[in-house]
Order: sequence, then C-alpha cells, then structure tokens
Amino acid sequence: INKLVKPTGSGGAGMYLAEMKRGAPLSKMDHLACFAGGMFALASHHIPDKREQYLKVAAGITHTCHDMYQSSKTKLSPESVMFNSPMGSMAPSANYYILRPETVESYFYMWRMTKEQKYRDWGWEFVLAAEQWCKVPSGGYSGLKNVNRMPPEKDDLMQSFWLAETLKYLFLLFSDDDKLDLDKWVINTEAHPMKVREAKFSLDKEDPPKPSEVTGYQQANRRMGGGAIPAASTQVTIPGYTYHRNLDAPGADAKSIRSKDPLVLAKACSEMPSCKGFNTNGYLKDDVSHLVPERAANMYIKDAAL
Repeated sequence: INKLVKPTGSGGAGMYLAEMKRGAPLSKMDHLACFAGGMFALASHHIPDKREQYLKVAAGITHTCHDMYQSSKTKLSPESVMFNSPMGSMAPSANYYILRPETVESYFYMWRMTKEQKYRDWGWEFVLAAEQWCKVPSGGYSGLKNVNRMPPEKDDLMQSFWLAETLKYLFLLFSDDDKLDLDKWVINTEAHPMKVREAKFSLDKEDPPKPSEVTGYQQANRRMGGGAIPAASTQVTIPGYTYHRNLDAPGADAKSIRSKDPLVLAKACSEMPSCKGFNTNGYLKDDVSHLVPERAANMYIKDAAL
C-alpha cells in the first residue's frame, strides 16, 4: 500500500495500483489490476482492525477503474492507462478491450462490503455498454480493437473468461447474498467458487493417535484411491528430517527416520517444536499430533485437504 497505491490526483477519491519498473513505481495501471479493489474489500472484511484503511483503498481503486470505463467513447475500458497525478489526468496507453472481468469483480465485492447502490449502478452501466458495442447479432460477444473509435471495430474473439468470470460476477452482483456466502466460499483467480472446509482436527489433543486407532497403511491407501505402497524413492521432508516410506530404503543417516507407518512419522513430528506436519509431497501442514485418529493415515497417503 505504501509503495504502490497512488492517488490519481486533483484531490479526488481515485487511487491506482502502480506498476514497478526497474525498482521504481510507474504511473500506469492495467485493467488486470482492477481486481485489487475487490481484494482489498475482502481484506477489510477478514481483518477488522484494518477495515477502514483497506476499504478506503478498495473504494479508491474501484473508483478509478470505473473512471477507466466512463472516460472512453464506448464506456468500455481500455486495456491500460497512464496517470499524470499533478494534473489529475488519465490517458489510455492501450485502447483495446477484451471483455475483461476485473472491474466487475471489484463492483461485486464492494457491493457486498458496503451495500452502496452505486456499485450495482456501475455494473448496469457496463451491461448496457457491452450490449451496445460487444454483442454479436449471430450470437456471443466480442472484444473491441479500440474503445475510443466510433463506431468501434470488433476483434471477433470471445475470451473464455467472459463466461467464466465477467458474467459470473455480474450475476453475483445482482443476486442476493445467500446465493454465495463469502464466509463459506472463496472465489479463486479464475472465478471458481471453492468451499471453505472446516479443519477436522482438535487443537486440544496433545498426543498422536495410537496405532490401534488408525486404519492400516494399505487400507487407507486404497480408500484414498491409491494402489501399492510407494517405492523407496517416495519420501516426506520436513525441517531437520527426511522420512522414507520404505523400511528398507537406503541412505538413512542419524537424522533420518525410515518408516511406511504414518504413526511413526506423526510421533517424530510431535516431538519436534518446529514441525507443523507434512504430507507425501513435503508440504507443511498443521501439527499432525493434533489430528483426529480417523484422519491421521489419510493425510500421508494422499495430499488431502483437511
């Protein structure tokens, strides 16, 4: 925020997310960066002590992205703009438009966080402009080669993100909140909703599960869709240790524990203050000593989200 978020100038509410070039900020913002309004809006929801700061930045960036649309002859945004902050001016540096979703994405998040009607109004302005200039009589929508040339020439391409992202965010913008609960779903960078899964482990459990409490390695492996026990080359790495799955794996040293039993690995990890858990790909996880018994084996058989 301190280095790259800049005011557009002239005392207005607009802000932009500058690019870095050779270690210095460049007074330029691509339409791609317009997602940042929504990003900061969502951050204001999840980080209450910085809500006011993040929401101000979110509103400023989203305001500028709306201006990028309103400043063109077609009311559709150029691909990128340059800023002259002392003059408070903005000028396109690339005039084409390819049906991008990022500004509508920020309208959606800003509507959810503030309930200010202007964000739905801005979304509807976009709908009308896209219908007028991008819609193809034979079906579909096309990008424009130049948003400031009238009448605009279509580029004869409908990008896949028009359906996957732009129209999805428009749908959500005008839908009730219960259509997609943002405390239960996360929308990834390609606008795919992903369910927030509750962690199925207890932070109060001090000891790793006993062998009798966990299904055997091969049974768990079959449940998770696996086949035979992995070869000796399959290993799990966490700070200070290399854990070999095969008891006969060569190359063990004083800092290696060799076992195909996940409980051996769990116990070793629970004795290491720096260990936060691990899986077959070596990624850190929550401390395995806190896993409930029925999950312990599965965690090491396959990279399963908890």
